[in-house]
Amino acid sequence: MKDNDHVVTPAWLAPFFAGFHDPCPLGATEVISPTPNSKIYINPPYSNQAPWIERAIKWHQEGHYVVMLIPIETSTLKAKKLIEYGVRRIYFERRVWDNVRGVELVILVGGGRPKRSEARPAI
Repeated sequence: MKDNDHVVTPAWLAPFFAGFHDPCPLGATEVISPTPNSKIYINPPYSNQAPWIERAIKWHQEGHYVVMLIPIETSTLKAKKLIEYGVRRIYFERRVWDNVRGVELVILVGGGRPKRSEARPAI
């Protein structure tokens, strides 16, 4: 793992996701599976995002509301996968962390629809 794999969600952003399931909390060695119809917030290890993107899409297709905090990228395969799936992207005008530029929230809302419409609660 790299140094930027151990970065906590900033204190100013974390309250927006209070009560969300965190499948990869800092220091975890295994994925913590969500309960049915969970709201999930993922701040994945930056050096290994691809499997988390796959999980996020799978969980969304199962009816979960999923939000990810990842770097802004539009030219990578993982970005293409998210864009093709139909995510909504929220960009920040300021740095999320003091030493990290270009971060966005990705909200999975497109592609494979959840099994039940009420599975996507508003945040």
